[in-house]
Amino acid sequence: MDFDKERVMRKALKVSVVSGGVFSGLMGICFIVLFLLGRSATENEWQSKLKKHSPAEMRGMIDSLAGFRSDPANFLPLSLLDDEACAASVGNAVNFILGENRLKIVPAWLFYRTNQSALNLIYDRSEDFRIEEGKIVEIRDRSFQLNDILKPNGMYILGYHYHFTQSDSKIIEAGADKNSHVMLLLNRADGHWRGYHLIHRPSEERENPVKVEPIDEMPKELDLVYIWQVKDAELPEKGDNLFLANGFPPYERILPWINHGGKFEYYFDTISVWIMNKFYGTDQFPAVLKISDREVVPVPDRGGLFHGKILAFYKQVPIYYNHGKSSDGKYGREFQCVEFVNRFLVSQGHGNLKKTGHADSYFWKAREKGLIAFPNNQTEKPKQDDILVFDESDHDGKPGHVAVINLVTNSFVCFVQQNVGTQWRKCLPMSNNNGKWFVDTGGSNIPIPVAGWARRSR
Repeated sequence: MDFDKERVMRKALKVSVVSGGVFSGLMGICFIVLFLLGRSATENEWQSKLKKHSPAEMRGMIDSLAGFRSDPANFLPLSLLDDEACAASVGNAVNFILGENRLKIVPAWLFYRTNQSALNLIYDRSEDFRIEEGKIVEIRDRSFQLNDILKPNGMYILGYHYHFTQSDSKIIEAGADKNSHVMLLLNRADGHWRGYHLIHRPSEERENPVKVEPIDEMPKELDLVYIWQVKDAELPEKGDNLFLANGFPPYERILPWINHGGKFEYYFDTISVWIMNKFYGTDQFPAVLKISDREVVPVPDRGGLFHGKILAFYKQVPIYYNHGKSSDGKYGREFQCVEFVNRFLVSQGHGNLKKTGHADSYFWKAREKGLIAFPNNQTEKPKQDDILVFDESDHDGKPGHVAVINLVTNSFVCFVQQNVGTQWRKCLPMSNNNGKWFVDTGGSNIPIPVAGWARRSR
């Protein structure tokens, strides 16, 4: 059979182009639908967590940001969690604390111009800067102390110029304010100021850009330009005991999902984060927890585990997850069992026992620590806040384990602990035989018997 090969090829090409166009159109529609779903999910979560707060609650959230710096809360959609969104990070933080969308999210150099109705300018040294060869340069330096400028009951935002910023051309072109970045100032009862912001040059690729850092004096690469006070945000001296619990994975797990896509980065990242949240069941914005001064408060288990994550609180003392290399801390090796017990004892008015021995010494050398030891299977019943000590003997050469008792009945004893994976809370059966109280580890997954319990001598 004879046929026209050229005619057939043209027809096949036409069908291919049409099919390719249909496929591209369908892919485009799917992309738009996924982006809208992701953005809608982010907005819905934000609105569900944006609640009006009392002044005591606002102070409590400020104190939480300042006090738990190892895992600072993030208020940005994860699709924006990079070093280009510092103004959005601070604006969202303020809005979250206030419980309303009061500040508009714009670049840092337009921050005050856009939000003048919500801010009071209380410090201005913009005249100390001028434009030289397309850069904003500080021509006059001034020494200052924040405590000389600010009052402890205000909520303040600091506008500064970063020496290595890439935003100078945008600022100059817009004829805008001379600050390239902003940070939220956090004041603790200790009188020291800290700054909540996004860092600009992470020292490691996977370092979390959300930071809370001491800021009593500005680092040399940051030049203070303005300080604004948030209107109608007076804070009491003492606030509620709150914790802002992150619901998202550590940054190193988030990073592979974001920061890609070129000029379409935000759209790709919004879809990626939405998919990630579906897989991991995580949140993007923090939960506000009330920390009891008498009870155990679990932290919602969302977002995966990492060294230094807070698992729970007991009487306002955090219990951390330990995984990986432990560094030396104020109360011992972070975050091992002894370190938690030392922090708890200090919170109860006891001295810091950091350098006084391993876990087993809390029983065998209790007197040297200002404690009274009570052996297991003796007449003294354990009490709440006693230190439960696990060890075979004083001469077995093993460090043992310690925990804090939080609940005692006639049939069991419950305790909280650190450095046992995620098993930060546990109960063991207790019996009374002929007036002697015995805590039994038999049948549990604890390989070490209870030596006894130690109590503060008052």
